[in-house]
Amino acid sequence: IAPEVMLGARLFPDMLPMIKQVQIATDHAKGAVARLAGAEVPRYEDSEQSFDELRARIDKKLAELR
Repeated sequence: IAPEVMLGARLFPDMLPMIKQVQIATDHAKGAVARLAGAEVPRYEDSEQSFDELRARIDKKLAELR
């Protein structure tokens, strides 16, 4: 299966594509932690188009959480 097909796939018809699901999950994590810390919520561009870019976004968020 081509990567672009997987990245655009939906687990259920009313769900957003996989790329957007990862972006939303990382947005929730960064927002919750920033608000609890009383800090400004960082802004990410939602421009990921590949598995490598999504992994980089997740790794960036994990580093911030640590």
